[in-house]
Amino acid sequence: MSEGADQAREPANGAVYFGEETKALREALLLSQEQFADKLHYRQAQVSKVENGAVLASEAFAEAMDRVAARQACTPDCAPS
Repeated sequence: MSEGADQAREPANGAVYFGEETKALREALLLSQEQFADKLHYRQAQVSKVENGAVLASEAFAEAMDRVAARQACTPDCAPS
């Protein structure tokens, strides 16, 4: 597949792309922006800015997303004893 074909599927702006991924994760977890922000330890306004591509999320924001996603996906079987 050519590089041009790959670019056609992804937004040119990294903040927009990450925002779409952030929103998709939040919706998959069945959380409102406020609930997601609470779990991330960020304000709802920051989640909104990231989802809308107005700002590029910080590394700390991305790490918080990973933490929340892992915690939400964890079943009782994967919890530490």
